[in-house]
Amino acid sequence: MSALSSLVDPSGETIHVLHVDDEPDFAELAATYLEREDDRFEIETATRADEALAHLAEHDVDCIVSDYDMPGVNGIEFLEAVREDHPDLPFVLFTGKGSEEVASEAISAGVTDYLQKEGGTDQYTVLANRVSNAIDHYRSQQMVEQSERRLREIIDAVPHPLYVVSEDGRYLLASEALASFHGKTPEELEGSHMREVLPTTAADRLQEAFSHVIETRSCTQLRELVITDADGEPHLFEPQLLPYYLNDDRRAVLGIAVDVTERQRRERELERIRERMELALDHTRSIVFDLDRDTGEVVRHGDFEGFFGIDPGDVPTWTDHLERVVHPDDRAAFREFYEQLIDGGRDSGTLEYRTHPERGPVRWIRDTISVQTDLDGDGRQAVGIARDVTEQKGRELDLRGKERRYQAVFNDPNTLVGFVDTDGTVLEINQVAMEYVDADLDDVVGEPLWATPWFDHSPEARQEAREWVERAASGDYVEFEVDLDHPSGDSSTVEGVFRPVTDDEGAVVSVFMSGRDITERTERERELQRYEAYLEESSDVVTVLDDDGTVLYQSPAVETVLGYPPEVFLGQNGFDFIHPDDVGEVRETFAELLANPDSTVTVECRFRTADDEWCWLEVRGTNRLDHEAINGVVTNNRDITERKEREKALKRERDRLDEFAGVVSHDLRTPLNVAEGRLDLAQAECESEHLDTIGTALDRMNAIIEDVLRLSREGRDIGSMDSVAVQEIVTDVWNIVADGERAADLRVADEGLSTLTIEADADRLRQLLENLLRNAVDHGGDDVTVTVGSMTGGFYVEDDGPGIPEDNRDDVFTAGYSTNQAGTGFGLSIVKRVAEAHGWEVRVTDGAEGGARFELTGIEMTAQ
Repeated sequence: MSALSSLVDPSGETIHVLHVDDEPDFAELAATYLEREDDRFEIETATRADEALAHLAEHDVDCIVSDYDMPGVNGIEFLEAVREDHPDLPFVLFTGKGSEEVASEAISAGVTDYLQKEGGTDQYTVLANRVSNAIDHYRSQQMVEQSERRLREIIDAVPHPLYVVSEDGRYLLASEALASFHGKTPEELEGSHMREVLPTTAADRLQEAFSHVIETRSCTQLRELVITDADGEPHLFEPQLLPYYLNDDRRAVLGIAVDVTERQRRERELERIRERMELALDHTRSIVFDLDRDTGEVVRHGDFEGFFGIDPGDVPTWTDHLERVVHPDDRAAFREFYEQLIDGGRDSGTLEYRTHPERGPVRWIRDTISVQTDLDGDGRQAVGIARDVTEQKGRELDLRGKERRYQAVFNDPNTLVGFVDTDGTVLEINQVAMEYVDADLDDVVGEPLWATPWFDHSPEARQEAREWVERAASGDYVEFEVDLDHPSGDSSTVEGVFRPVTDDEGAVVSVFMSGRDITERTERERELQRYEAYLEESSDVVTVLDDDGTVLYQSPAVETVLGYPPEVFLGQNGFDFIHPDDVGEVRETFAELLANPDSTVTVECRFRTADDEWCWLEVRGTNRLDHEAINGVVTNNRDITERKEREKALKRERDRLDEFAGVVSHDLRTPLNVAEGRLDLAQAECESEHLDTIGTALDRMNAIIEDVLRLSREGRDIGSMDSVAVQEIVTDVWNIVADGERAADLRVADEGLSTLTIEADADRLRQLLENLLRNAVDHGGDDVTVTVGSMTGGFYVEDDGPGIPEDNRDDVFTAGYSTNQAGTGFGLSIVKRVAEAHGWEVRVTDGAEGGARFELTGIEMTAQ
């Protein structure tokens, strides 16, 4: 043990003991007695070696007490496992199986103590003493070793050579500084004689001084001892020598060798500097002064008159200087500072003040002054220097301005700003960023950025944040976008950058991060993306024009409808592609839309195709010039060429039906009216059962004529096509057909019908549904159930009545066909004509419950 061991003083504290025994009851009993024996003990128990090793890996343990005979791993094997990681940890083998073989094996494995279990409770007292002694010894050893290490660190940290030398001149201790001076290691010096490393002259002086210190037990100092270092350079030392006692009462000397080579050189240099300063003060813009704290008189060195514009003889005291030189606004602070200096309230300090305007341009002066104590302890003299710091104050004002600008940027209420260290530690975060988390500034400063609450919502976000910081710390300019969750539960999207901050040499010293909340912009972009996706999939041609008709956007569907690639229209005037006969009406409608921004207009016109043909379009325009993203007039253009062709065909058919209706109305009604009149006369003159039959036949003929007229006129004309809610019309028509007095029931098959809207003539659709529902009630009876539901491309109407035989299904839409003797057979014919007029298809099939099911398909749906 070295000479430093005498400084160690172990102290007691809580003792953590791990008791391992495969008998839990015994282990618990032993723990109870041990804690009674010594209140420092805290006992943890384990019943298996693996359990104990797991505990040891997670907790600090001061001592292990273990049984020997345990299942799986015995006490010796357990001891060997402990010694692999804890070679010095106290380990007491407390076992019921005692033998010389076990004891020998335990000692070989490095056991601290060995104790055999006995009867009675006295064994726990013995065990407690063994444990306490083992731990005290173990802790003392640790403290000694730790103290020696610490003292060695302290000694090696001393910049001067330090050593302990025995009476005969051998090094017992050598510091790193001493060893380095001689080009050796401390271990190489310790044990060697000083004459092996020192010149003879220096060794003789030191040996003589060592003997004096040991004999007189007093300190001494040598002057100007010259010793050459390992490189052959001479150094001037002034060793301090002190008596030192080893643990075995041997006497030694503790030495500290102060190298005064540099000090001596500096003293000589300072002398030269002092001489040059006296010369320089005569030409400098600084003033050195002495203040007598008793009289207030001031002695100046330097060109005081040139510095302050006044003869020093006119201001012999500091109060004179105050009245004649100091700016009136700064005199109170100047007086307070110097009065404190005179009265002893301060012994040093710095004061800044401005010069009096009478002394010329106002300048800033900084006085730095301190009280000087002489060898007699008298501190009534103060020495100071006055410097012109006008330029520096200007720079400080500029820096303060920059600081204010920095704070304005850092605390921008619209920007998230922060600084992190190159290892990711948060250095500073502004309040805007803190609003995104439920935490205080102290909760995040000093923590890795990726471990802060901003990124708690996602492991992926934490990993991304770490990568951003690491990339920026390596010099990259990193752009990022991240979704953050507010404490309120709302989500925001933040976009920003991580930027490296470098020093003058270009090394990254920190990372600056800034970001802006782009949630609103992101939502707009997503909305536009959804809108563009809709346009990509839409079969309608969507065009955006500015207020003079120039095309700004053209959807891809234009190539399908008109044959042009979309880019053909960009920058072109849309009116140039419209038929000359239609362009006037379209321009008027466009002007109306511009004049009424909230309106929607519809116009039909012919448009030139890529094949130089004319295609009919229905153009529906909406003014979106005030929309931030669209900023134009949006037109939805639908190809209605086929509809126009159908309208022409229907007109021709209508003309033929009009002619037929005229024949029916004129040529049949006239003789029928004559027959009805004659029947009335005959019934008045005589009675006959044949007359009633004739009346019924005539009524039947009237009904047929009415249905023929309805068939010829209703269903053939289609008016304006609008967006029609199917379920709403079904409900209205059913209330008329069922009349509230029948037991018939209407059912809606699915939720799709409630949102089903189609392009149709509402009046004609109503007539179609009225004939279908009335047909179901007339043929299914008063208690029939009618179901209406949606299907792909349209809707259906079905009932649970008798149904329609498959052989008759082609005939039901023929005019005049009916299985009901009271019917005329024209209702379903009207259904077919209305459907065909719209371009739909209608077919009849079996219902789900055996009745008739009518399906209408090929219907154009309206987007909700």
